[in-house]
Amino acid sequence: MRIEGIIKNIGYATWEVNEEKFNEFIRKKCKRKLPAVTRNHPDSFTSFKPDTIRGHAFQFTLKIPKLANWKKRREYLYKNNINYKEIGQNWKGERILIDNFKIWLTPISIVVYFPSFKSFMGETAKDTRNYAIYEFKRVISKVETLLGVSFRINNNYKFKVSRNHYSLIKNALSRQYDKEGKKLYCYTEEGLWFIIDNSYNLNEAETVHSKTGLSDNEKVQNWFNGLKESPITPQQILQMQYNQTKYQDLYAEHNKTHTSALIKLETSISIMNKLLKKMDKKMSQTSLRKWL
Repeated sequence: MRIEGIIKNIGYATWEVNEEKFNEFIRKKCKRKLPAVTRNHPDSFTSFKPDTIRGHAFQFTLKIPKLANWKKRREYLYKNNINYKEIGQNWKGERILIDNFKIWLTPISIVVYFPSFKSFMGETAKDTRNYAIYEFKRVISKVETLLGVSFRINNNYKFKVSRNHYSLIKNALSRQYDKEGKKLYCYTEEGLWFIIDNSYNLNEAETVHSKTGLSDNEKVQNWFNGLKESPITPQQILQMQYNQTKYQDLYAEHNKTHTSALIKLETSISIMNKLLKKMDKKMSQTSLRKWL
């Protein structure tokens, strides 16, 4: 997704944010309050209408510039009494916690894992992702302050959304599956992209693919919106399929009869042409004898 003038794609799955326009967007959308909900406040979901989007399970990867002494960051964490956990096998990294966000400090990037309980609500998946970006930037600012560095490149953060899930809450199809105690998992060649489960008891239809989750959700939401505007039952679909098959069979039979008639007509015309030629030849010979 790209919002003109706000989020710019600068490479494969890598984004850059226009700070001024992005902050203006957030102020208008959030109305001074970020629309986030947590597992501790399940009642906050009740005010949302069916098929509202819940964005969650976000993971961001921030590209960092070349920083002096970045290789010595572990020494800095130790000296400043900042709790961390060593990570990485082929590379040295550290994991720290900020506001329940897991922050991975790696040699070339900062990886931010959102808490499992944090969700963002919006009319579209694009809205919820923008709210998540706002939260991501807030956390990154805290990391910068904690470490005394800036992760901006040419005055902008360069990042990608490494993971994102988008759910249509209170979804009719999900409600039916949940009522029957069933789950649905849809795969393509690229992996799992759509599931139906009952997270938060919200009857959610969820797109989960790391690369296509956003666009997949838009398609699913458009499909359900179209279904609401032009409701159709499975029985109607089966009836239409039956009528279509019946029509095709009837067309094939008519086409067969029509073809047979054309063949007979073509044969008759051919015979008639031969008779006319014989008559014409005979008449010509008769006329010639009379003239002689």
